[in-house]
Amino acid sequence: MQQKEDQKILRREDTLWYSLKELQTVMAQRFTEHLSAHGITRPQYEILMLLFQTDGMTQADLAEKSKKDAPTVTGVIDRLERDGFVERSKHPTDRRAHFVVLTEKGKHLRDTIPNIRKAMQDQAMIGLTQKEFDRLKELLHKIALNFTSDETSKKGTS
Repeated sequence: MQQKEDQKILRREDTLWYSLKELQTVMAQRFTEHLSAHGITRPQYEILMLLFQTDGMTQADLAEKSKKDAPTVTGVIDRLERDGFVERSKHPTDRRAHFVVLTEKGKHLRDTIPNIRKAMQDQAMIGLTQKEFDRLKELLHKIALNFTSDETSKKGTS
């Protein structure tokens, strides 16, 4: 008995989800390679980018802004401090808190690692016009909204 066309089971390779995951995997791998050349990891990159914007933040602020829990951020900061990119100093008014500040070695990265994001974007755009790239982002945003809107989420599961 032959399945109706609308009941056909999608092959994994034919789904948007698979295509996006494949793209995310290869981009994450390439991004990690770029960061490794500078001796940092992706979680460290996130914390450094926050410190490049505001040097001298508390660990609690870094956890909040990075949307990570405090123990995770503490571990990332420990490794950044061990590797000489940041140092902790006493908070001037709160004895329980520490400020995290960039060292000279950390400040040196300010001139190089933010450019990794731009290089990745430029590589992703090869063969695309700016208009096509903007349209792609717009379409992906629309698809994301399909999963965040209560009304459309309910339609997809009924």
